[in-house]
Amino acid sequence: MSEENKPEEHEAGKPESEPQESVVEDNSGAGDTSGNGKAGMSYPQYLAALYKRPDELLDGTMRGLRLFGLINMSALLVLIALSSFVQRIAMTTTSGVRFSWLLNGIKFGLSFAIPIAIVLFALQWYAKRQEREYSLDFFIEKFGTAMALPAVLVAIAIPLNLLGVTMHSWFRGAGLFFIYIGVFLMSYLFVAPQRLKVAVVFTLAFYFAYRLIWLLM
Repeated sequence: MSEENKPEEHEAGKPESEPQESVVEDNSGAGDTSGNGKAGMSYPQYLAALYKRPDELLDGTMRGLRLFGLINMSALLVLIALSSFVQRIAMTTTSGVRFSWLLNGIKFGLSFAIPIAIVLFALQWYAKRQEREYSLDFFIEKFGTAMALPAVLVAIAIPLNLLGVTMHSWFRGAGLFFIYIGVFLMSYLFVAPQRLKVAVVFTLAFYFAYRLIWLLM
């Protein structure tokens, strides 16, 4: 009887150990970082989930959505550059498009792209100092998720600007403002929880880095 019961006890105990291991892996911030393989969702499904359950996608669990985060950030930077280019077109009364306007738009996009890259590495470095084992992919995923809203706001501002609707500056300004909100959330939620001063320092550092890079360009 004892020999027959041993396999049953082993099989009964096996399902209890597997969920515990998966929970530990998810909460460590070092889970599957190969795009969207672990999440098992398409980009439209990801956007729908972000609209319905933003708190779930912005929690401390790594969901393997780094690729989608990169898409959001890339789209935002392209839209920022395009908005600057469109702004030049809307402001001028002469016909034709100048190459300098396009170059100025690219510089404006880079003035945000470089500080974003710096702050992502800085967040990962500071989190490691605080013994919070969040990977760089984790911050790319979470910050990229937070950048979905700024991208939408800047995208709305572009056609409004072309149509001469004055409210375009409201949407564009709100979009740029929410980039700073994203930096604040990353530091306040994950790097130094409940430490307001650290979050403010990260946000101000991002702002001054953006302004300095823009001036140097």
